[in-house]
Amino acid sequence: MTITYWTNFSKRKNSTKIPTSGTDLTVVLKNGTSLENPTFLLTDANAFNITYVKAFDHYYFVSDVRQVHKDIVEVDCVQDVLATYKSAIGGYSCMIERAASDYNTLLPDPMCAMHNDVFLLNDTSGMTGFFNASGYYVLTVLNNIGSGAGFTCYYLMTAATLMDIAAYVNVDWLDDPTITDITDALKATFLKTADAIVECHWIPLALSSTFGSYEDVKIGVQTLSGVKAYRVTAATFTKIEPTLTIQHFYNDFRKGSPYTSVKLFIPYFGMVDVNPLDFYDNKVTVSYAVDVTTGDAFVRLLDSTAHLVSTYTFNVATNCPVARVSGDFKGTMSGVLSTAGGVAKYLGASSGGERIAGALSATAGAINTVAAAMGPTLSYSGSQGGRAMSLYVDLQLVSIIKKTSAPLDYIATNGMPLMESRQISSLSGYVQCANASISINGPDMDRDAINSYLNSGFYYE
Repeated sequence: MTITYWTNFSKRKNSTKIPTSGTDLTVVLKNGTSLENPTFLLTDANAFNITYVKAFDHYYFVSDVRQVHKDIVEVDCVQDVLATYKSAIGGYSCMIERAASDYNTLLPDPMCAMHNDVFLLNDTSGMTGFFNASGYYVLTVLNNIGSGAGFTCYYLMTAATLMDIAAYVNVDWLDDPTITDITDALKATFLKTADAIVECHWIPLALSSTFGSYEDVKIGVQTLSGVKAYRVTAATFTKIEPTLTIQHFYNDFRKGSPYTSVKLFIPYFGMVDVNPLDFYDNKVTVSYAVDVTTGDAFVRLLDSTAHLVSTYTFNVATNCPVARVSGDFKGTMSGVLSTAGGVAKYLGASSGGERIAGALSATAGAINTVAAAMGPTLSYSGSQGGRAMSLYVDLQLVSIIKKTSAPLDYIATNGMPLMESRQISSLSGYVQCANASISINGPDMDRDAINSYLNSGFYYE
Protein backbone atom coordinates (compact mmCIF):
# COMPACT_ATOMS: atom_id res chain seq x y z
CA MET A 1 0.00 0.00 0.00
CA THR A 2 1.05 3.60 -0.47
CA ILE A 3 1.22 6.27 2.23
CA THR A 4 2.27 9.91 2.18
CA TYR A 5 4.63 11.07 4.87
CA TRP A 6 6.28 14.26 6.11
CA THR A 7 9.53 14.73 7.98
CA ASN A 8 9.31 18.46 8.53
CA PHE A 9 5.73 19.26 9.54
CA SER A 10 4.75 20.59 12.95
CA LYS A 11 1.26 21.24 14.30
CA ARG A 12 -0.70 21.41 17.52
CA LYS A 13 -2.38 18.29 18.85
CA ASN A 14 -5.74 20.14 18.93
CA SER A 15 -5.56 21.64 15.42
CA THR A 16 -7.21 20.87 12.10
CA LYS A 17 -4.12 21.93 10.16
CA ILE A 18 -3.33 19.70 7.15
CA PRO A 19 0.11 19.58 5.41
CA THR A 20 0.72 19.69 1.66
CA SER A 21 3.40 18.31 -0.72
CA GLY A 22 4.31 15.15 1.15
CA THR A 23 6.38 12.19 -0.06
CA ASP A 24 4.70 9.00 -1.26
CA LEU A 25 6.10 5.69 -0.08
CA THR A 26 5.16 2.01 -0.50
CA VAL A 27 4.83 0.25 2.86
CA VAL A 28 3.38 -2.88 4.41
CA LEU A 29 0.58 -2.76 6.98
CA LYS A 30 1.52 -4.75 10.03
CA ASN A 31 -0.75 -7.66 10.83
CA GLY A 32 -3.23 -7.08 13.61
CA THR A 33 -3.07 -3.30 13.32
CA SER A 34 -6.12 -1.00 13.41
CA LEU A 35 -7.49 2.01 11.57
CA GLU A 36 -7.22 4.17 14.67
CA ASN A 37 -3.65 3.18 15.54
CA PRO A 38 -1.97 1.57 12.50
CA THR A 39 1.63 0.37 12.31
CA PHE A 40 3.48 0.49 9.01
CA LEU A 41 6.53 -1.55 7.98
CA LEU A 42 9.02 0.16 5.69
CA THR A 43 12.68 0.23 4.64
CA ASP A 44 13.13 3.87 3.71
CA ALA A 45 16.32 5.55 4.91
CA ASN A 46 14.28 8.50 6.22
CA ALA A 47 12.05 6.28 8.37
CA PHE A 48 13.35 7.69 11.66
CA ASN A 49 12.62 11.25 10.46
CA ILE A 50 8.94 10.67 9.68
CA THR A 51 6.64 12.77 11.90
CA TYR A 52 3.30 12.78 10.09
CA VAL A 53 1.47 10.33 7.82
CA LYS A 54 -1.56 10.18 5.56
CA ALA A 55 -3.09 6.78 4.79
CA PHE A 56 -6.61 5.48 3.99
CA ASP A 57 -7.61 9.19 3.58
CA HIS A 58 -6.89 9.59 7.29
CA TYR A 59 -4.16 11.64 8.92
CA TYR A 60 -1.89 10.33 11.65
CA PHE A 61 0.62 11.53 14.18
CA VAL A 62 3.67 9.30 14.48
CA SER A 63 3.86 7.98 18.04
CA ASP A 64 6.94 5.79 17.75
CA VAL A 65 9.53 4.46 15.25
CA ARG A 66 11.38 1.16 15.84
CA GLN A 67 13.90 -0.92 13.90
CA VAL A 68 12.72 -4.52 14.13
CA HIS A 69 14.95 -6.46 11.66
CA LYS A 70 17.98 -5.30 9.68
CA ASP A 71 16.54 -2.55 7.40
CA ILE A 72 12.91 -3.01 8.45
CA VAL A 73 11.40 -0.21 10.53
CA GLU A 74 8.01 -0.09 12.27
CA VAL A 75 6.23 3.26 12.37
CA ASP A 76 3.45 3.41 15.00
CA CYS A 77 0.71 6.02 14.30
CA VAL A 78 -2.21 7.62 16.17
CA GLN A 79 -5.09 9.05 14.20
CA ASP A 80 -5.34 12.88 14.02
CA VAL A 81 -9.16 13.08 14.10
CA LEU A 82 -9.26 16.88 13.70
CA ALA A 83 -7.31 16.79 10.44
CA THR A 84 -9.08 13.65 9.22
CA TYR A 85 -12.54 15.14 9.67
CA LYS A 86 -11.65 18.77 8.98
CA SER A 87 -14.28 19.10 6.24
CA ALA A 88 -17.08 17.85 8.51
CA ILE A 89 -15.87 20.07 11.35
CA GLY A 90 -15.77 23.17 9.13
CA GLY A 91 -19.33 22.59 7.95
CA TYR A 92 -20.66 22.04 11.47
CA SER A 93 -22.71 24.83 13.08
CA CYS A 94 -23.08 25.12 16.84
CA MET A 95 -22.94 27.57 19.73
CA ILE A 96 -19.48 29.11 19.88
CA GLU A 97 -18.47 30.10 23.40
CA ARG A 98 -15.09 31.62 22.61
CA ALA A 99 -13.20 32.48 19.44
CA ALA A 100 -10.03 34.29 18.49
CA SER A 101 -11.10 35.70 15.14
CA ASP A 102 -14.49 37.09 16.20
CA TYR A 103 -15.90 37.90 19.63
CA ASN A 104 -18.11 40.27 21.59
CA THR A 105 -15.96 42.60 23.70
CA LEU A 106 -18.94 43.59 25.86
CA LEU A 107 -19.41 40.06 27.21
CA PRO A 108 -17.67 39.57 30.58
CA ASP A 109 -14.64 37.32 30.28
CA PRO A 110 -13.99 35.14 33.36
CA MET A 111 -10.48 34.50 32.08
CA CYS A 112 -9.56 38.18 32.42
CA ALA A 113 -7.60 38.41 35.67
CA MET A 114 -8.40 41.34 37.96
CA HIS A 115 -5.76 42.85 40.25
CA ASN A 116 -6.35 44.68 43.50
CA ASP A 117 -4.65 47.88 42.34
CA VAL A 118 -7.08 50.64 41.38
CA PHE A 119 -6.76 54.11 39.93
CA LEU A 120 -9.17 57.02 39.55
CA LEU A 121 -10.07 59.17 36.57
CA ASN A 122 -11.98 62.40 37.11
CA ASP A 123 -13.82 64.92 34.99
CA THR A 124 -15.12 68.00 36.77
CA SER A 125 -16.97 70.73 35.01
CA GLY A 126 -19.78 72.52 33.64
CA MET A 127 -21.74 74.39 36.30
CA THR A 128 -19.68 77.61 36.36
CA GLY A 129 -21.99 80.62 36.65
CA PHE A 130 -25.12 78.53 37.14
CA PHE A 131 -25.17 78.45 40.94
CA ASN A 132 -24.47 81.53 43.04
CA ALA A 133 -23.11 81.55 46.58
CA SER A 134 -25.16 84.62 47.53
CA GLY A 135 -28.32 83.24 46.02
CA TYR A 136 -31.66 84.95 46.55
CA TYR A 137 -34.71 84.63 48.75
CA VAL A 138 -38.16 83.58 47.61
CA LEU A 139 -40.89 85.08 49.75
CA THR A 140 -44.26 83.44 49.13
CA VAL A 141 -47.17 85.65 50.11
CA LEU A 142 -50.89 86.08 49.62
CA ASN A 143 -52.16 89.17 47.82
CA ASN A 144 -54.54 90.11 45.06
CA ILE A 145 -51.84 90.32 42.38
CA GLY A 146 -50.54 86.77 42.11
CA SER A 147 -47.65 85.50 40.06
CA GLY A 148 -49.10 83.47 37.25
CA ALA A 149 -47.33 80.48 38.81
CA GLY A 150 -50.07 79.48 41.25
CA PHE A 151 -52.56 81.00 43.65
CA THR A 152 -49.83 82.58 45.77
CA CYS A 153 -47.42 85.33 44.79
CA TYR A 154 -43.64 84.78 44.61
CA TYR A 155 -41.19 87.60 45.22
CA LEU A 156 -37.48 87.03 44.51
CA MET A 157 -35.23 89.33 46.52
CA THR A 158 -31.84 89.98 48.04
CA ALA A 159 -31.04 89.55 51.72
CA ALA A 160 -31.23 93.33 52.19
CA THR A 161 -34.78 93.47 50.84
CA LEU A 162 -35.80 90.59 53.08
CA MET A 163 -34.41 92.48 56.08
CA ASP A 164 -36.51 95.51 55.17
CA ILE A 165 -39.66 93.38 55.10
CA ALA A 166 -38.74 91.76 58.43
CA ALA A 167 -38.28 95.20 60.00
CA TYR A 168 -41.71 96.29 58.76
CA VAL A 169 -43.51 93.18 59.94
CA ASN A 170 -41.80 93.18 63.36
CA VAL A 171 -42.04 96.93 64.16
CA ASP A 172 -41.79 97.69 67.89
CA TRP A 173 -44.25 100.57 68.35
CA LEU A 174 -43.42 100.94 72.05
CA ASP A 175 -39.74 101.74 71.37
CA ASP A 176 -40.02 103.50 68.00
CA PRO A 177 -39.94 107.30 68.65
CA THR A 178 -41.26 108.02 65.16
CA ILE A 179 -44.58 106.39 65.94
CA THR A 180 -46.95 108.92 67.52
CA ASP A 181 -50.26 107.17 67.00
CA ILE A 182 -51.20 103.71 68.20
CA THR A 183 -53.26 103.36 65.02
CA ASP A 184 -50.12 103.57 62.88
CA ALA A 185 -48.35 101.16 65.13
CA LEU A 186 -51.06 98.57 64.89
CA LYS A 187 -51.73 98.98 61.18
CA ALA A 188 -49.46 96.16 59.96
CA THR A 189 -51.09 93.75 62.36
CA PHE A 190 -54.69 94.81 61.79
CA LEU A 191 -54.12 94.52 58.04
CA LYS A 192 -52.85 90.93 58.55
CA THR A 193 -49.54 91.72 56.83
CA ALA A 194 -47.52 89.08 58.66
CA ASP A 195 -50.27 86.50 58.40
CA ALA A 196 -50.16 86.84 54.61
CA ILE A 197 -46.56 85.50 54.51
CA VAL A 198 -46.75 81.84 53.58
CA GLU A 199 -43.08 80.79 53.58
CA CYS A 200 -39.55 81.80 52.71
CA HIS A 201 -36.78 79.89 50.94
CA TRP A 202 -33.21 80.58 49.93
CA ILE A 203 -32.24 79.36 46.45
CA PRO A 204 -28.56 79.20 45.33
CA LEU A 205 -29.05 80.85 41.92
CA ALA A 206 -28.17 84.29 40.62
CA LEU A 207 -31.01 86.80 40.79
CA SER A 208 -32.10 87.78 37.28
CA SER A 209 -34.52 90.32 35.80
CA THR A 210 -35.71 87.58 33.44
CA PHE A 211 -37.57 85.99 36.34
CA GLY A 212 -40.23 88.72 36.67
CA SER A 213 -41.26 92.33 37.14
CA TYR A 214 -39.28 94.56 39.55
CA GLU A 215 -41.85 96.35 41.68
CA ASP A 216 -43.00 97.25 45.20
CA VAL A 217 -43.74 94.24 47.39
CA LYS A 218 -47.38 93.75 48.34
CA ILE A 219 -48.17 91.48 51.29
CA GLY A 220 -51.86 90.90 51.91
CA VAL A 221 -53.49 94.23 51.18
CA GLN A 222 -50.49 96.28 52.28
CA THR A 223 -48.05 97.64 49.67
CA LEU A 224 -44.60 98.28 51.11
CA SER A 225 -43.66 101.45 49.28
CA GLY A 226 -40.00 101.52 48.23
CA VAL A 227 -39.39 97.88 49.16
CA LYS A 228 -38.86 96.30 45.74
CA ALA A 229 -38.35 92.74 44.53
CA TYR A 230 -38.90 90.64 41.39
CA ARG A 231 -42.50 89.40 41.25
CA VAL A 232 -42.55 86.17 39.25
CA THR A 233 -45.03 86.60 36.44
CA ALA A 234 -45.00 83.06 35.04
CA ALA A 235 -43.85 79.56 35.86
CA THR A 236 -40.09 80.01 35.35
CA PHE A 237 -37.12 77.66 35.35
CA THR A 238 -33.46 77.88 34.42
CA LYS A 239 -31.37 75.14 32.81
CA ILE A 240 -27.78 74.15 31.98
CA GLU A 241 -26.50 71.10 30.04
CA PRO A 242 -22.77 70.43 30.52
CA THR A 243 -21.05 67.34 29.08
CA LEU A 244 -18.60 65.10 30.94
CA THR A 245 -16.29 62.35 29.70
CA ILE A 246 -16.14 58.76 30.90
CA GLN A 247 -12.54 57.74 30.31
CA HIS A 248 -13.31 54.55 28.39
CA PHE A 249 -14.57 53.46 25.00
CA TYR A 250 -17.74 51.57 24.33
CA ASN A 251 -15.96 48.44 23.14
CA ASP A 252 -14.71 46.51 26.15
CA PHE A 253 -16.45 44.47 28.84
CA ARG A 254 -13.96 45.88 31.35
CA LYS A 255 -15.86 49.18 31.24
CA GLY A 256 -18.52 47.55 33.39
CA SER A 257 -18.73 45.85 36.76
CA PRO A 258 -16.74 44.42 38.46
CA TYR A 259 -13.79 45.91 36.59
CA THR A 260 -14.92 49.54 36.43
CA SER A 261 -17.40 51.59 38.43
CA VAL A 262 -18.38 55.21 37.79
CA LYS A 263 -19.90 57.64 40.25
CA LEU A 264 -21.37 61.06 39.45
CA PHE A 265 -21.66 63.86 42.00
CA ILE A 266 -24.77 65.97 41.29
CA PRO A 267 -24.76 69.30 43.16
CA TYR A 268 -27.49 69.49 45.83
CA PHE A 269 -28.34 65.81 45.32
CA GLY A 270 -25.22 63.82 46.06
CA MET A 271 -23.28 60.89 44.63
CA VAL A 272 -25.01 58.43 42.28
CA ASP A 273 -23.78 55.27 40.56
CA VAL A 274 -23.53 55.41 36.78
CA ASN A 275 -23.14 52.40 34.49
CA PRO A 276 -20.84 53.47 31.63
CA LEU A 277 -22.22 50.67 29.44
CA ASP A 278 -25.57 52.54 29.41
CA PHE A 279 -24.02 55.24 27.24
CA TYR A 280 -23.50 55.06 23.49
CA ASP A 281 -19.98 56.40 23.73
CA ASN A 282 -17.80 58.04 26.36
CA LYS A 283 -19.87 61.24 26.74
CA VAL A 284 -22.42 62.04 29.48
CA THR A 285 -24.65 65.10 29.12
CA VAL A 286 -26.15 66.32 32.40
CA SER A 287 -29.35 68.32 31.78
CA TYR A 288 -29.90 70.27 35.02
CA ALA A 289 -33.15 72.30 35.35
CA VAL A 290 -34.30 74.25 38.43
CA ASP A 291 -37.64 75.96 39.18
CA VAL A 292 -36.67 79.47 40.30
CA THR A 293 -39.63 79.80 42.68
CA THR A 294 -39.65 76.47 44.51
CA GLY A 295 -36.13 75.14 43.98
CA ASP A 296 -37.48 71.89 42.54
CA ALA A 297 -34.77 70.36 40.37
CA PHE A 298 -34.97 67.76 37.62
CA VAL A 299 -31.76 66.23 36.27
CA ARG A 300 -31.51 63.99 33.19
CA LEU A 301 -28.48 61.99 32.10
CA LEU A 302 -28.22 61.68 28.31
CA ASP A 303 -25.76 60.02 25.98
CA SER A 304 -24.26 61.77 22.95
CA THR A 305 -27.29 60.83 20.82
CA ALA A 306 -29.67 62.46 23.37
CA HIS A 307 -31.01 59.10 24.52
CA LEU A 308 -32.31 59.33 28.09
CA VAL A 309 -30.37 57.12 30.50
CA SER A 310 -31.61 58.13 33.98
CA THR A 311 -33.40 60.91 35.88
CA TYR A 312 -33.23 62.43 39.36
CA THR A 313 -35.64 64.76 41.17
CA PHE A 314 -34.81 66.76 44.29
CA ASN A 315 -34.90 70.30 45.71
CA VAL A 316 -32.06 72.82 45.96
CA ALA A 317 -33.89 75.34 48.17
CA THR A 318 -33.11 75.89 51.84
CA ASN A 319 -36.07 76.52 54.12
CA CYS A 320 -35.84 79.79 56.01
CA PRO A 321 -37.90 80.31 59.18
CA VAL A 322 -40.43 83.15 59.18
CA ALA A 323 -40.94 84.73 62.60
CA ARG A 324 -42.83 87.81 63.81
CA VAL A 325 -43.39 89.59 67.10
CA SER A 326 -47.06 90.23 67.82
CA GLY A 327 -49.57 90.75 70.62
CA ASP A 328 -53.08 89.68 71.48
CA PHE A 329 -54.80 92.58 69.76
CA LYS A 330 -58.27 91.10 70.06
CA GLY A 331 -57.73 91.02 73.83
CA THR A 332 -56.29 94.51 73.66
CA MET A 333 -59.33 95.99 71.99
CA SER A 334 -61.66 94.17 74.33
CA GLY A 335 -59.76 95.62 77.29
CA VAL A 336 -59.70 99.09 75.77
CA LEU A 337 -63.40 99.09 75.12
CA SER A 338 -64.12 97.85 78.65
CA THR A 339 -61.95 100.54 80.14
CA ALA A 340 -63.54 103.15 77.87
CA GLY A 341 -66.86 102.21 79.39
CA GLY A 342 -65.36 102.90 82.83
CA VAL A 343 -64.16 106.30 81.65
CA ALA A 344 -67.64 107.15 80.46
CA LYS A 345 -69.05 106.05 83.80
CA TYR A 346 -66.82 108.36 85.77
CA LEU A 347 -67.45 111.21 83.35
CA GLY A 348 -71.10 110.89 84.35
CA ALA A 349 -70.38 111.14 88.08
CA SER A 350 -72.11 113.91 90.07
CA SER A 351 -69.08 115.67 91.50
CA GLY A 352 -66.15 117.08 89.51
CA GLY A 353 -63.58 115.52 91.82
CA GLU A 354 -65.11 112.11 91.37
CA ARG A 355 -65.10 112.58 87.60
CA ILE A 356 -61.44 113.62 87.46
CA ALA A 357 -60.17 110.91 89.77
CA GLY A 358 -62.24 108.25 88.08
CA ALA A 359 -61.20 109.36 84.61
CA LEU A 360 -57.51 109.30 85.51
CA SER A 361 -57.86 105.87 87.06
CA ALA A 362 -59.73 104.56 84.02
CA THR A 363 -57.17 106.05 81.60
CA ALA A 364 -54.31 104.42 83.49
CA GLY A 365 -56.20 101.13 83.38
CA ALA A 366 -56.65 101.45 79.64
CA ILE A 367 -52.95 102.07 79.11
CA ASN A 368 -52.05 99.10 81.28
CA THR A 369 -54.50 96.95 79.37
CA VAL A 370 -52.97 97.94 76.02
CA ALA A 371 -49.43 97.48 77.31
CA ALA A 372 -50.17 94.06 78.76
CA ALA A 373 -51.97 92.86 75.67
CA MET A 374 -49.26 94.28 73.44
CA GLY A 375 -46.56 92.34 75.30
CA PRO A 376 -44.48 90.68 72.54
CA THR A 377 -45.10 87.04 71.69
CA LEU A 378 -43.21 85.07 69.06
CA SER A 379 -45.01 83.53 66.10
CA TYR A 380 -42.70 81.14 64.20
CA SER A 381 -43.11 79.00 61.09
CA GLY A 382 -40.64 76.97 59.06
CA SER A 383 -37.44 75.33 60.21
CA GLN A 384 -33.76 76.12 60.19
CA GLY A 385 -32.00 74.70 57.11
CA GLY A 386 -28.33 74.20 56.34
CA ARG A 387 -26.52 75.51 53.27
CA ALA A 388 -23.35 73.45 53.49
CA MET A 389 -23.96 71.85 50.10
CA SER A 390 -23.68 75.27 48.45
CA LEU A 391 -19.90 74.87 48.78
CA TYR A 392 -19.95 72.04 46.23
CA VAL A 393 -21.56 73.25 43.02
CA ASP A 394 -19.60 71.40 40.33
CA LEU A 395 -20.46 68.15 38.63
CA GLN A 396 -17.80 65.51 39.21
CA LEU A 397 -17.56 62.21 37.34
CA VAL A 398 -15.27 59.69 39.03
CA SER A 399 -14.18 56.48 37.27
CA ILE A 400 -12.80 53.79 39.58
CA ILE A 401 -10.86 51.30 37.48
CA LYS A 402 -9.35 48.05 38.74
CA LYS A 403 -6.22 46.73 37.09
CA THR A 404 -6.84 43.82 34.70
CA SER A 405 -4.84 41.81 32.25
CA ALA A 406 -5.26 42.96 28.66
CA PRO A 407 -7.43 40.55 26.60
CA LEU A 408 -4.96 40.86 23.72
CA ASP A 409 -2.43 39.09 25.91
CA TYR A 410 -4.29 35.80 25.65
CA ILE A 411 -6.71 36.16 22.75
CA ALA A 412 -4.65 34.04 20.35
CA THR A 413 -4.52 31.07 22.69
CA ASN A 414 -7.84 31.43 24.54
CA GLY A 415 -10.04 33.60 22.37
CA MET A 416 -12.75 35.80 23.89
CA PRO A 417 -16.47 35.24 24.50
CA LEU A 418 -18.67 35.12 21.40
CA MET A 419 -21.78 33.19 22.48
CA GLU A 420 -23.33 32.94 19.04
CA SER A 421 -24.34 30.06 16.79
CA ARG A 422 -21.85 29.96 13.92
CA GLN A 423 -20.53 27.63 11.26
CA ILE A 424 -17.03 26.75 12.37
CA SER A 425 -15.51 27.44 8.94
CA SER A 426 -16.54 31.11 9.33
CA LEU A 427 -13.92 31.38 12.09
CA SER A 428 -10.21 30.83 12.31
CA GLY A 429 -7.66 30.22 15.02
CA TYR A 430 -8.81 29.26 18.50
CA VAL A 431 -12.45 28.12 18.78
CA GLN A 432 -14.36 26.66 21.73
CA CYS A 433 -17.85 25.23 21.29
CA ALA A 434 -20.65 24.62 23.77
CA ASN A 435 -22.23 21.14 23.91
CA ALA A 436 -20.93 20.15 20.48
CA SER A 437 -22.40 16.97 19.01
CA ILE A 438 -21.01 16.61 15.52
CA SER A 439 -22.21 14.15 12.88
CA ILE A 440 -19.45 12.30 10.96
CA ASN A 441 -19.10 9.31 8.69
CA GLY A 442 -16.78 7.42 10.99
CA PRO A 443 -16.44 5.31 14.13
CA ASP A 444 -18.15 6.36 17.35
CA MET A 445 -14.85 6.79 19.14
CA ASP A 446 -13.80 9.35 16.50
CA ARG A 447 -17.04 11.25 17.06
CA ASP A 448 -16.48 11.34 20.81
CA ALA A 449 -12.89 12.46 20.36
CA ILE A 450 -13.92 15.31 18.04
CA ASN A 451 -16.70 16.50 20.37
CA SER A 452 -14.23 16.51 23.24
CA TYR A 453 -11.80 18.70 21.27
CA LEU A 454 -14.56 21.09 20.15
CA ASN A 455 -15.90 21.57 23.68
CA SER A 456 -12.49 21.98 25.33
CA GLY A 457 -11.09 24.30 22.64
CA PHE A 458 -9.19 23.68 19.40
CA TYR A 459 -7.57 25.54 16.51
CA TYR A 460 -9.39 25.70 13.19
CA GLU A 461 -6.52 26.11 10.71
